[in-house]
Amino acid sequence: MDMAILDLIVAVLKHLCALPEKTQKLMQVQAEQLLSSHLQKVIREGEEALIDYPDLNEILGLPMGEFLAKDIWTHLLNQHQDTMDEKSVKLMNQLLTHGTLASRMIKFCGTDPSLQQIDVLNQRLITSLTNNEMFTP
Repeated sequence: MDMAILDLIVAVLKHLCALPEKTQKLMQVQAEQLLSSHLQKVIREGEEALIDYPDLNEILGLPMGEFLAKDIWTHLLNQHQDTMDEKSVKLMNQLLTHGTLASRMIKFCGTDPSLQQIDVLNQRLITSLTNNEMFTP
């Protein structure tokens, strides 16, 4: 899964590096402070974080408005999947469909799990890892 995420990030970075110099300068001027606050939001809220960053929308080819982080990643995958490994595209689609591991774990056992629920979750995670499969609730 990590390699699939890396594959998409590399594709997006290649695209960003190929943008006109004017656009790159716009990214540099605003990037650090604004992206930092959005990154912190995504760390707290995961793929459900609501991002409202008009300049980012323009740079990434999104219409104006607010987007969930997962919708931005879906857009990026759709834009760049032709430059990615087929297996990476499949894994990214699974991740975007089912959510992050943390989200999948919460879906499985809730936000206040009992020790028994955590044990069952642990067993499911071990089975997923053993079978080299994505854990899904």
